[in-house]
Amino acid sequence: MKRFIFALIIALAILIPAILPAATSDVTIGWDASIDAPYLASYRLYYYPTSGNPASLTPVLYAASYTLAGGTPIPISQTGPKPITIDKANLQITLNGLPDGKYYFVLTAIDTRGLESVPTPEISAALKTIVYPPTNTRVVTVTIRTEK
Repeated sequence: MKRFIFALIIALAILIPAILPAATSDVTIGWDASIDAPYLASYRLYYYPTSGNPASLTPVLYAASYTLAGGTPIPISQTGPKPITIDKANLQITLNGLPDGKYYFVLTAIDTRGLESVPTPEISAALKTIVYPPTNTRVVTVTIRTEK
């Protein structure tokens, strides 16, 4: 009987994390248009988990997708290049499915010659997903007794 209970505990320890969704959040960032509009080609968004270190972003921390204002989600390749390049007509982006944690963000402007501006001051967001159980959850208690 002890083997059965031990096996049940091991099975639950393996299955429960697989059943629960990964904790992720969305974050929306907006900005004012560049004052160099006639020479502006695009914007570039960098996001990373260590302040001052864009190279600290690893594939496990990539957002699942991003959405530009009024658009549909665009998947982010887990091997794709970072940062995200954004057309100059867009002044807002939502990163979808970011794993929980603290992230830092900077934006640069790219001119028509391909030159990149100095980054904006770093901003940060601490993301924490709170998962609530469904309201129709039933709790079932199972008691296993052995007779001697």
